[in-house]
Amino acid sequence: MICSFEELSSADGKIVREWLTHEAVRHWVCIDDWDAFFAWAKQNPDYYMFKAMLDGEMLGVFDLEVTGDRGFICMVVDPMQQGRGHGKLLLMQFLREARRLTREELAVIEAGIFPGNIGSLRCFTACGFALCGAGEDDEERYEYRLV
Repeated sequence: MICSFEELSSADGKIVREWLTHEAVRHWVCIDDWDAFFAWAKQNPDYYMFKAMLDGEMLGVFDLEVTGDRGFICMVVDPMQQGRGHGKLLLMQFLREARRLTREELAVIEAGIFPGNIGSLRCFTACGFALCGAGEDDEERYEYRLV
């Protein structure tokens, strides 16, 4: 499976809002007001938002906040497609393309994962992320070295 990454647009908001309120996602991703968050992110030059497309359908979304040579990632896979290995494939492809997509000299991608989010933990560690310390709000920080 090879997907394409496109810039996330305001027209994608309806789908993203549905995903964020789904029981499989809402406990782990806390964005109360998607429209305000999207507007803020679009105004921030260090913030990138992409959708992963497969056969004309949005399969996942990624946001990446860049600070220096580090990117802080959040990934959401369509809740109806979770548990099928799509997250791992999307994440591996995103990691291969992150520097090209952002035009940034990234060395490390970091993710905050709640210990109870077993699906995300399995996905990220299967892609090579390693525990690097404690994060905010009881998250654990994992990192992947691009170089």
